Amino acid sequence: MNESDNFALVPMAPGAIEKAQLGAKRILSGMVADTLALAKKEPSAKPVFTALLGKDHFADLYRLLLKSQLGEQYDLNIIQFESATELLKLAEEHAFDFVAVYLLNIVWDAGVYSDMVCADAAWGKWNFSRAHEVLGRLYSSYGKPIFATQGLELTKEFEGTGVAFVTAPFEIEAFRNVIKASLALRQPRKIVLVDDDRTLLEIVEAVIRRWLNEVTLRVFDNGEEAWRELLRAAPDLLITDMNRPGLNGWKMLPLLTERKAKYPILVTSGSKSEELVLEYANKGLNVTFLPKPFAWRKFRQILSSKLGLGDQPDTVVRKNNR
Repeated sequence: MNESDNFALVPMAPGAIEKAQLGAKRILSGMVADTLALAKKEPSAKPVFTALLGKDHFADLYRLLLKSQLGEQYDLNIIQFESATELLKLAEEHAFDFVAVYLLNIVWDAGVYSDMVCADAAWGKWNFSRAHEVLGRLYSSYGKPIFATQGLELTKEFEGTGVAFVTAPFEIEAFRNVIKASLALRQPRKIVLVDDDRTLLEIVEAVIRRWLNEVTLRVFDNGEEAWRELLRAAPDLLITDMNRPGLNGWKMLPLLTERKAKYPILVTSGSKSEELVLEYANKGLNVTFLPKPFAWRKFRQILSSKLGLGDQPDTVVRKNNR
């Protein structure tokens, strides 16, 4: 080897370990730093699951359970709150999936309920006596699962609110079941919606998009176009009106019967009777009738049943969450 040639190739014995010199170490260190920096800049391929958690002694447990159940599939975004006002503000500003709260540790100071808060916000049943109304309205607005717990038995207060209340200490499985409900709402569904009342179409579309995180919603005010979509691909749910002329539900039902359609169908009408519609249930269709004008709670319960989402209580439309 030429002594002046510092870059000459030198054969090495098999199994020999080459030691990095100072210059090589600096280069390697720089490469590692650059790689780590790039990894931090690259967006995660996982979807984000956002949970609003109360700042209480259960928060660490909530976080651990969420991570163990969702960590491999989702990037967890945990946001904490200390008051009802803060919770409602966070709900407006963030696309959230789940809420968990220990009632006693939250100051229930939201809006019209502030006069019910006792002077000592850190203790006393009056501090959370209206929590079921605040959380119930939150559920109605966004339709996202809410887990609430407290050492007192408050099941009756939360009946009909849509909030999953369990008395503390609680079984871990109860918490996991509410997470499962959150995941069910994230599963993509395809819904075909047909009605020539464009105002109603917009309202129903807003309700569905508010409730379901991910949905493919095909909206038609023309029955012929809707029928072509149904021939192209079967939806998870068809919602059709029966009042108007054209290819509406009244004319679609016989055609769907001929094609032996298996997907669920929700028929709305302000004049046709339920008996006439349900005749098609006896002919093999999975059809449900909902008279107009309908209550949103009933509409949502039917959608929940038809889409296989379990017992999901009612909702109303307010601001878009997604």
